[in-house]
Amino acid sequence: MLNIRFVILAIVLSSIINCAKAQIAVGLEGGAGVNYLQTNISNLSYTNLETLGGFDINGIVRYNLNKTFFVSSGISYLQKNYALVRTENYQGIFQQTINTYIQIPEMISIQKGNKRMSYFISAGLYQAYWIEGKLKGSIPNIYSVSDVNVNNQTSESFDLTGYDEKYVFNSQKDKRFEFGVAFNAGTNYFLSKSNFLSVEINLYNSLTDQQKNYMINQRPRLNRTVTFSVGCFHEFN
Repeated sequence: MLNIRFVILAIVLSSIINCAKAQIAVGLEGGAGVNYLQTNISNLSYTNLETLGGFDINGIVRYNLNKTFFVSSGISYLQKNYALVRTENYQGIFQQTINTYIQIPEMISIQKGNKRMSYFISAGLYQAYWIEGKLKGSIPNIYSVSDVNVNNQTSESFDLTGYDEKYVFNSQKDKRFEFGVAFNAGTNYFLSKSNFLSVEINLYNSLTDQQKNYMINQRPRLNRTVTFSVGCFHEFN
């Protein structure tokens, strides 16, 4: 009697596992993106805030609820970069901030298509952790200042010195956890019954400040990141 129950249980578990596998697709994506730092720099004269490119690597798991809907999650390794560039008489002075995050999105998607190609749009949330930063740029070298006389008018000139250094986190200032909303749209192209390519564009919009509330009249700093990625998936069936 015990053996019969064991066999029945094994058959039921095997059926559940096979059914689950038939609904799961696992993939790896990679691409590039740009980050828009949403903040107010009106207090910085002769300075522009510019977008800066970065990379995006994603490991993704999709679970098909039915032919129309699927949910997905995974882990991403991506950059959210920006640059401050001086203008007019300060041209040539700049600072690039290279920020790297580990990010986990949770998305629900609606899809439509056929056995060869399908299209989808998605919405959801994400959590991210700021793991490292780097500062690159150029600043005036005060030891290279010299006087220049042109048409009996004297002015000063100086050389620029470059730097490339690791960003040191400040526990009182930096908020390393980030939370936001995510949207994407893309297409899947099936190479076979089990393997398909995916091309998608993603938007990640932070709802949390990059800084802790550490001073009066603080200006928020929010990341808005757009990425374009291409990947390959294997569907278990």
